[in-house]
Amino acid sequence: MTAYRLLITILAIGVLFTASAVFAIKKDAERAAERAGRLKSEIVAEKARISELRAAWSVADDPGRLQQLVDQHQDLLDLQPIEARQIGSIQDIPRRPPMPPVDPFDGSADAGSDQGRKEAMQ
Repeated sequence: MTAYRLLITILAIGVLFTASAVFAIKKDAERAAERAGRLKSEIVAEKARISELRAAWSVADDPGRLQQLVDQHQDLLDLQPIEARQIGSIQDIPRRPPMPPVDPFDGSADAGSDQGRKEAMQ
């Protein structure tokens, strides 16, 4: 009869342990669901804020508004229309110096790696 009581005691302890583990897992899942809900509401709020900022940017970047500000502050800004002579030509751009040859047997720069390519380009 003692073996029977021992078995019942072990099973009762197992049931209690399993019930507490299930309860802990349930609480963890509830906390995770609450956190996910908070994060979702934060994402919605951030998207709304981004939308507001984009609207404010489009108002601030309106060409008509900018022209009005330029006209209003012309004496301070002293802006002039751009002239064709201010734009350079392709001949004004300096030529790139030739790249030195890369020795594939040199151990300092691996020709097949990105680092070797970057070093060779400099």
